[in-house]
Amino acid sequence: MVCFIKKGEYEGLVPYTKNEYAGNLEDKKSTSGYVFKMSTRVVSWSSKKQPVMTLSTTEAEFIVATSCACQATWLRQILEKLSHVQSESTIIYYDNNSAIKLSKSPVMHG
Repeated sequence: MVCFIKKGEYEGLVPYTKNEYAGNLEDKKSTSGYVFKMSTRVVSWSSKKQPVMTLSTTEAEFIVATSCACQATWLRQILEKLSHVQSESTIIYYDNNSAIKLSKSPVMHG
């Protein structure tokens, strides 16, 4: 499928994440999902059960944000090979304040 972006539209990757904490009734594992958009078009997405059981919504949200960041790195490399270099940082949008604070903590990223 060919996807065209109109001139003047923002062409950078915009990822969004979503997590359902302990949503699986059998093993209480969380379900993670993310979607990447460029302009108004979806270019990549994922939805799957997390491989580990998390102890909090913060931990579950942090896991999905981390996997989203890995996918963002991979997508940026692919786009660069296609001569579409994104000069700005890719900002991941997720809605858990505790996970946001955890991801910004210098203690976690020694």
